[in-house]
Amino acid sequence: MAISITEFRRYVEPYVTGVTPFEVYHNAREILRDFCTRTKCWQVLLDPVITTVGIPEYTLVPPTGTLISQVEEIFFGDDLVGFAGMDDLATYFVRNWRTLTSGPVVKATFFEPDLLRLHYPPDSAYYLYIRAALKPSAMATLIDVTIPDFIFEQWATEISNGILARLYAVPDKPYSNMKLSAERTLRYEQSVGTVKLRVARSFGRQELETIPLYY
Repeated sequence: MAISITEFRRYVEPYVTGVTPFEVYHNAREILRDFCTRTKCWQVLLDPVITTVGIPEYTLVPPTGTLISQVEEIFFGDDLVGFAGMDDLATYFVRNWRTLTSGPVVKATFFEPDLLRLHYPPDSAYYLYIRAALKPSAMATLIDVTIPDFIFEQWATEISNGILARLYAVPDKPYSNMKLSAERTLRYEQSVGTVKLRVARSFGRQELETIPLYY
């Protein structure tokens, strides 16, 4: 279920005399974009993409009102595809990766967060299964911005700390207060670190696995 950004008014307005709904919505959207980008708490499986033989580039389409902040995982059929930067490609293929002909897909590169290039260009039609981290779009109408209910239920207070930090930092307002802004910023930053770790642990209690490397 989706929760409207308007729900943050009841968490914010009691602490900021004279704030307008627009100011709450604007700052809520910006904080949500930051929170989701840094914690990667909002992850979805995108609609599968069907590849075309010899075509290396594909535009990924996130849900309406969102942007892809980072792709976390790509499967080409049943095979996991590794990520590579452009510098890595030259080393991996030992020749001009831009002129590669069709072959088995072994690497993926992003020129933009939603523009995927496969290497090699696919030699047959397969499904691409993609898990991506999302954030609200900056282009979305403020009142139409929504987030998954679990984000609101779990971290409404923590996100509200970030909203309040931004509002208190605005100069020449009845509620301007740099001391309170600093306090709320600290609380917000601490919560971002905590949530980021929980996401890395798949919201469970297991310890992060350490894999020894031998040289």
